[in-house]
Amino acid sequence: MFEREIESDASPAAVYRQLPVRPGRVLLDEIGRGRSRRTLLGHAPKTWLEWRGSRGFVRRREGGTDRATDFVAALRGLLLSLESRASAVEEGDFAGGLMGLFGYDLRLLFEDLPDRNPPDSSLPDCYVGAFDHWLVHDESRPGMWTFRALETGAATEDRFAAVRRLVEQAGDVPAFPERSTPRPARSNLARADYLAAVERIRELIREGEVYQVNFSQRFLLPLEAEPIVVYERVRDRHAAPWGGLVERGSAALSCHSPEIFLEVDGDRVRTQPIKGTIGRSPDPVEDLRRAVELASSEKDRAELAMIVDLMRNDLGRVCRPGSIEVRDHARIESAPTVHHLVTSVVGRLEEGRDVFDLLAATWPGGSITGAPKIRAMAVIDELETLKRGPYTGSIGRIGLDGCSRLNIAIRSIVLEGGHARVHGGGGIVIDSDPEHEYAESIVKVKGLLEALGAEIVQ
Repeated sequence: MFEREIESDASPAAVYRQLPVRPGRVLLDEIGRGRSRRTLLGHAPKTWLEWRGSRGFVRRREGGTDRATDFVAALRGLLLSLESRASAVEEGDFAGGLMGLFGYDLRLLFEDLPDRNPPDSSLPDCYVGAFDHWLVHDESRPGMWTFRALETGAATEDRFAAVRRLVEQAGDVPAFPERSTPRPARSNLARADYLAAVERIRELIREGEVYQVNFSQRFLLPLEAEPIVVYERVRDRHAAPWGGLVERGSAALSCHSPEIFLEVDGDRVRTQPIKGTIGRSPDPVEDLRRAVELASSEKDRAELAMIVDLMRNDLGRVCRPGSIEVRDHARIESAPTVHHLVTSVVGRLEEGRDVFDLLAATWPGGSITGAPKIRAMAVIDELETLKRGPYTGSIGRIGLDGCSRLNIAIRSIVLEGGHARVHGGGGIVIDSDPEHEYAESIVKVKGLLEALGAEIVQ
């Protein structure tokens, strides 16, 4: 592996702005060893896949396009297009491979499901690049960037020199566009319609159709700003362990997720569903009381248990028999504006299985569908009025060395056409109170909307 250091105090956002927009650039934020924040920046992928509906296109940096009709085969081919002599600097680090977004509606490739609703943005179902060179910034090493590439030689030396100039030229990021009055955020569902949908789900549960359904609403607000300006604004005010920014044409996904979907190291697999959320308080005593309330909530613990069972079953399709374990069940994890109830489910892949088999077996994540998963997705399609797009899909990386990190794309913002789109929702079970569920959907987007200077208009 080719590796060079670049001395620069430029922020990840400033460097990202310097990177060429085409044929693609990606920013990934994640918490690394020692809890320091690591940022990966990729641009000009060697090949990239754009998938819509039942087919896609694989495009090459040097020119040329191939059609694709087998999604998993196309992803494998994308990874194989890279030099395979990859070695990570440390366990869990990125050693080259795929970075990008996977949309919720890839579900239609893996199951026979209804598809009634119109799209809400121009973002494709999948937009993933195969990166043979990338930049790394670790907050534990201020003033230093690392350029890495899979191949050595004159061409890589030239690429490094060009990237170093871009990093050294990085300047200030423009200020976020403030307003004297809040931006109005309007839902695609009237409050009464949201409450009625929750009641409809509870009716289906009573009839034995489902046990749980994740239901959401989408808020639309006016916002004219560069995607990286929006990303940096929210990152500063709403830091999350699994964030990222992916742009495609005039549309972008800014994601600030607390939830990891799939974490793969060799044959070791971990998924970490979140179920149960309560808003935080600035008063430490009240904040602790709320965390205890969530931890002891029978309703939220039951909701989480259903999804843990679902994810155990999904992992069981590709993991070794007897290898799946549940760890740290129903523990509290705290974000800046909310407390979550979280569980880890781990396993080991069967010999001959890889991350792409795992993706096909588990897509989309159970925490954002419900149980049973297939029926829950049909109910979502019936009651939600728009395609989810990248929301509740994933953003992340799949490494050449078998190390992969894919989040659940919640706490996400789709930017296009002078507007921002923000979703909020939650799992509905038989004990759900419609008013409480509506309030929880608001709590989950509160931090994002406040960062964007927005206020919900009923």
